[in-house]
Amino acid sequence: MCELHKGRLADILSSGEQWYLHYQLINRYKPADYWVGGTDWENEGEWIWEGSQKNVTYTYWLPGQPNNGRSPFVNPTSGNAEFQNCLSLRYQDNFRWVDSVCAEHLHYICEKQASHQVTALPYYAYTHTTPTFLVYTTTTSAPTGP
Repeated sequence: MCELHKGRLADILSSGEQWYLHYQLINRYKPADYWVGGTDWENEGEWIWEGSQKNVTYTYWLPGQPNNGRSPFVNPTSGNAEFQNCLSLRYQDNFRWVDSVCAEHLHYICEKQASHQVTALPYYAYTHTTPTFLVYTTTTSAPTGP
């Protein structure tokens, strides 16, 4: 979905970015879990930000995570239970990070290069029920446009 809007799933590189997103999700969107761009798809246990290919150095894992647990989700092609290789923010746990099955249907947090000068990439939150993007940057607290 992010690529359709010339963006990518968001990287969370610092506690400031984590708490900024937390604030925006609590105050502007309905309670839900959200995908961001972390994955250990290629090398189990080695988490990277898929869009930038940077190693995940800042973390906010829920205790006990990541655990690469199997999910009740069964891949319709292979018939196998899927492993958890994608990073999501879990609403019920204060948006702490959990590894999840990549095929789960969650909302998205995307980022893309701003069309004007800003000090950080803006974030876009996308929900299945509200198919619009609102621009937020770490330098502003209000939407800068749809």
